[in-house]
Amino acid sequence: MNTIDLDGISLEQALIDFEVANARVIDLTARLTSLSRELLQARSELEVLKLTRSGVYAAPLSDNEEILALRSKLDQIRASRAVRIAAIFGPNLRKVL
Repeated sequence: MNTIDLDGISLEQALIDFEVANARVIDLTARLTSLSRELLQARSELEVLKLTRSGVYAAPLSDNEEILALRSKLDQIRASRAVRIAAIFGPNLRKVL
C-alpha cells in the first residue's frame, strides 16, 4: 500500500472518531442539562412540601376557596372571647380612656 493512501485513511478515521466523540459530548451535555433541571425541580418540590408540612407555606387557593377561608377566619375571630369582651366593654373603655 502506498503511504499516501494510509495517511488519507488515518486522517479519515481520525475525523470519524472526532465526530463520534463530539456527538457523545453533545449527548452527555444534553442529558446532564436535563437531569440538572429535574434535580432543581425535585428540590423545589421538596422545599414546598417541607414548608407546607411545617405550616409556613400554604398552596395557592382559587378565588372561591380564598373567600371561604377568609370568611371562616372572620367567623373564628368574631367568635373569639377577646372580641366578645371588647364588644361588651368597648363603649365603656372609650369613656374611661
